[in-house]
This record gives sequence, structure tokens and C-alpha cells, in this order.
Amino acid sequence: MGKGRSAPDLEREVAQLDHARAALVAGQPAIALREIDAYRVQNPKGMLVAESVVLRVRALLDMGFRSIAEHEAEPLLRTAPQSRHAERLRQILGVTSSTP
Repeated sequence: MGKGRSAPDLEREVAQLDHARAALVAGQPAIALREIDAYRVQNPKGMLVAESVVLRVRALLDMGFRSIAEHEAEPLLRTAPQSRHAERLRQILGVTSSTP
């Protein structure tokens, strides 16, 4: 685990993003966005920031905000194009290259 991070920190972060994931499954992307925004405020250097990007992109797409979703995904796609999160973003966005 990262310096200064503990298992309870990770468990809390997982729980926060699980709330967002549940909102997406329930068809409530606006609630998911609120949960993700709260996660980001509380964990600006959290261990699951990349996962929060994936969830945020899904929520934005579900709300019909494709251009914002692409803009949100771009930094991760550019800086970590081979990561599993980048692969998930490309799948969600329906793109095959390393940029949206």
C-alpha cells in the first residue's frame, strides 16, 4: 500500500466507489456523479482515482454527455494507455485507439 495509506483507507475508498457503482446499476447516473465527486474531494490522491475516472465516464455517458466524458477520459488514456483502466475506458467509449 502507498505511503501513509492503510487497509481502512482502502476499504473506505472502495465503499465510496461501490455506492457510485450501485447508483449506475440502478440507472441513477446523477447520484453516481455526486458519489464520485465526493470521493474525489475526500481522496484527491486516493488509491482508486483511476477507477473513479472510469465510473465518472460511464455516468456522464449515461446522462448523454459524451464530449465531457471523452474530455474526462483523455488524461488517463494519454498517461497510461496500456493500463486496464484505459482499456475499460476505450471499451466504454467505443474507441480502439489510445485516444478518444
